[in-house]
Amino acid sequence: MSRLALLVVLLMLLLLGAFLFFGGDSPSPESDLEVSPPPEAATAPAAHRRRDLSSLPTSKDSRRSTHGPVTIDPEQAEPPAETLAAPRIIGRVVDAEGKPLVDVRVILMKSTMTSPSLLRRKVVFRGRCDGTGRFRIDDVPKGELIVILDRCDPTHVAGADRSLTVDAVQVYDLGDVVLGGKGHMSLSLRFLLPDGRPAAGQVVKINCYNMKKGSRSGVTNDAGEVTFNAWSPEDGFSLYAPPPEGCDRIYARLLPWSQRSNFEGLLEDDGWLPRSREFIRFFPGDAFFTTFRFKKKVVKKSVGTLVLHLPRLRGPLAYSYSAKSLDNPPWGRGRSLDGDPPYEVKLEQGRWLVHVTEFDLGDSTAPFVARRIARREIRLGERYDWTVEFDDVLWARGRVVRGGDPVPRVRWSQTREESVLPFLNFGRTDENGKFLIPLDPYSKVWKLDFTPDKGPTVHHTLHRKPLITDDEGRRILDIGDVSLHDGTSNR
Repeated sequence: MSRLALLVVLLMLLLLGAFLFFGGDSPSPESDLEVSPPPEAATAPAAHRRRDLSSLPTSKDSRRSTHGPVTIDPEQAEPPAETLAAPRIIGRVVDAEGKPLVDVRVILMKSTMTSPSLLRRKVVFRGRCDGTGRFRIDDVPKGELIVILDRCDPTHVAGADRSLTVDAVQVYDLGDVVLGGKGHMSLSLRFLLPDGRPAAGQVVKINCYNMKKGSRSGVTNDAGEVTFNAWSPEDGFSLYAPPPEGCDRIYARLLPWSQRSNFEGLLEDDGWLPRSREFIRFFPGDAFFTTFRFKKKVVKKSVGTLVLHLPRLRGPLAYSYSAKSLDNPPWGRGRSLDGDPPYEVKLEQGRWLVHVTEFDLGDSTAPFVARRIARREIRLGERYDWTVEFDDVLWARGRVVRGGDPVPRVRWSQTREESVLPFLNFGRTDENGKFLIPLDPYSKVWKLDFTPDKGPTVHHTLHRKPLITDDEGRRILDIGDVSLHDGTSNR
C-alpha cells in the first residue's frame, strides 16, 4: 500500500472516532440505545413529593421557579383546589364582638331523603376548634350538609349552624361564624322537682322542628336552669328531659305564639296536654323563659284483657274501639280492630268507659263515617268478655250556605268529648251543600265544625232536641242552614 492510501485510511479512522465521541450520548429516535436516569432523579409518588417539598426551606417571598425547587408558604390558607383529594370545609368561630372562641364543638351532619317525606341525618365528623377559633374538616362527602357549632359550657349553650351543598372537590370557606349573634332566640329553661326544689345537673335536649337546624343539649346548673342561645325560632322546638329518680320524663313542645289557636280548649292551666302527656309552651319573641316541673311517676297497675266479641265484618266496614280511664282521667287508649273477631285489648286493670264503633268506608262524601256505636262502663280484672250489641247512630241533617247560596265540598268534623279519639267523624258537604252527619246516640251535646277551603271555621254546638224519622228509618236532628258568614254558631 502506498503512503497516500495509508494516509487516507488514517484520516477516515480519526473522523469516525470524533463522530462517536461527540454524538454518542444523544441517540436519535431510531437508535436502539436506552438511557436510564440516575437513581436520585427517579419520579417519587405524589404523597412523597408533597412531604419532601414541605421539608424544604421556605420564605414568604419565595416564588415558583423553573430552575430551582418549589417552596410552599406554611401560612398559605389552602393549597390549590386541584391538589385536594376530597372537598374541605374551613371557617372560624367568633363571639358577637368578633373575638375568636376557643374549643368550640364542631359537628358535620349529612342529610338524606330516604322517602318523599322522611329526612335522615347522619353525623360524619366531630371535632373542636383550635386555639384561634379555626376549624377544618377534610374528606367531606358530597351532598346536603349542615355544620353545627356549639360552645362547650353546658349551662349556657350558644350555637350556630350553616347549611351548604357540597358538589365539587374544592375548599368551602364559611368565614367567621358568630355564636350568640343578634336576631337569634335566647331560650332559658328552669326545671323543678315535684317538691319544688331545683333539678340540678339535669340533662336537657332540644331539637328544631326544621330538621336542618339540628339539635342541642345542655345540663342545668345548681338553680335548675339552662340557657340555649343562637336559635332560629320560627319553626318551634321539641324538648326532652330524662326522668330523675321517682319521676316521669318530660316531653314538651315549644311553639310560636301564632300556633296557640290550634290548642285552644285542649290544655290545662299549666300547659299540660293530657292526651299525649306532654307540655306545650308558646314563645312570643326572641327571648323566652319558662319553667317545667317534673311529675311523680305513676305506678302502673296490673294489665288485664278485654275481649270484644263482634260479628264478622262484611262489605266496606271497619271496627275501632276507644277506652277512657275512669280511675286516671283523661288518660285512655284507642285504635282500629284488625283481623277476625274476637278481639283482645290489653288495658290496665280498673274502671274504663269503652266505645266500640262500626264505620262505613264506602261513603263517597265521608270516607270514615260511624254507622253504629256501642258503649259500656266496665271494671277490668284479669279478663272481661263483652258480646257487643250496637245502637244505631243519630244523624244531623242540614245545609251549608254563604249568602243564601249552597256551598259544596265544605269539610265537616264532629268531636265526641267522652271519647279518647279527637274526631269521631269527618267528611264534606255534597254538590248541593247538604250534609248528613252521624252523632253519638249516648251524648246530649255535640260539637260540629265546618271548614271551607277559604275563610274561617264555623263552630256549631248542637243540643239534643226532638227527633224526626226519615223514609229509611234514620233518627234525625234537623239543623237547617249553617251560614259561613259567622265565625261561631250555636243552636
